[in-house]
Amino acid sequence: MTQPITVIIPTRERADTLQHCLETAVRQDCDRLQILVSDNASSPATRAVVEGFADPRVRYVNTGQRLSMAHNFEFALSQVDQGWIVMLGDDDGLVAGRLEPTVAVLEDSGLQALSSETCFYNWPRVTSDREPALTVPLETRVDVVRSGDAVEDILKLVRPKARLPQTYTGGIVHADVIRAGRAKDGTFYQSQIPDIYSSFAITASVERYLYSKAPFAIAGRSSHSIGAALFKLEKNAFLEEGLIPFHPDFPTDEIGTLSFSMPAIQFECHTQAAFLHQGKTGVLKQRMLDVMMANTRTEHAEMLRWGRQFAAQHGLDYDLAIRRIPAVLRQGKLLGGWRAFRNLFECARLYPGDPWPLANVHEASETAAALLAHPPSRIGSTVTTLKRRYT
Repeated sequence: MTQPITVIIPTRERADTLQHCLETAVRQDCDRLQILVSDNASSPATRAVVEGFADPRVRYVNTGQRLSMAHNFEFALSQVDQGWIVMLGDDDGLVAGRLEPTVAVLEDSGLQALSSETCFYNWPRVTSDREPALTVPLETRVDVVRSGDAVEDILKLVRPKARLPQTYTGGIVHADVIRAGRAKDGTFYQSQIPDIYSSFAITASVERYLYSKAPFAIAGRSSHSIGAALFKLEKNAFLEEGLIPFHPDFPTDEIGTLSFSMPAIQFECHTQAAFLHQGKTGVLKQRMLDVMMANTRTEHAEMLRWGRQFAAQHGLDYDLAIRRIPAVLRQGKLLGGWRAFRNLFECARLYPGDPWPLANVHEASETAAALLAHPPSRIGSTVTTLKRRYT
């Protein structure tokens, strides 16, 4: 039985990029496609963009009041109860013609979740000439991955062999997995960082998932992007309304946030998902401290104070964690360096000024599809990248 594919686009006051994101969705050649735009109480411009498509597959819902990002994601997920779920950021997109074939591969595997490599698109005015405007992975391998192995890599600070599936750009998950990951109160997201949390919730609910090196989605970076603004020592506007509290194992008294450290956020999200794997995180608190401090810029006194507070709360050896920083960093670099080097040869890159249409994510979607259909020379692309980077 053919199951529906729902593309969910949570949005908030980004009508300019949403227009082009939606364009990449409605132009997919997919008979079973449904598109849901979840508007987080934006101005009328957002609804006008959605209604401007006049497409019966597009459905608009509004939260009715301003919510945190996690609660907007939750509201959007609550609107879908069957089939495959794909979630996009409102400055992201789908590669032209790639959604239906990717879902078909997932269905043939008999698995319920997929993660993929993504194209990466820098919207105009957020990049320099040295940075690619569009990066397109060219590999096509598809692997079955044990969830436990992939999570272990993440928590050891090893660049993972496979991305974790998530309810965000580059992930596909069945609605049954979302149901399995809900808490007793019926909510799925238990952390204020919903995309990262969803990775641990999904992998706690499925023993194996599919990992595709071939991209079907484009991760965009625009002037609206949250990711670049997240890692600062203050709370961000998108998190202000109705926050899900950080897990009590992670103190926030002094600076009010964990956003100074990606490992801190990953450990917090994994700990919040502990109820899905019988209450066990599988990571010692001392190891958490070692990894978090190794990836904290030590010139920030606030970060060092936070590390001391975490150590004191759990009876850990803070000074030992500081001494272990060089060893932890060496491990991460040795294990991740080779994969980073290979990445140079596995992607095509286009730069500002190249003769390709790249004015918005929809144009990037069409360009990415063309590059995937007719891959350029990998050696030539690598040489161009090195020249741009180092000259």
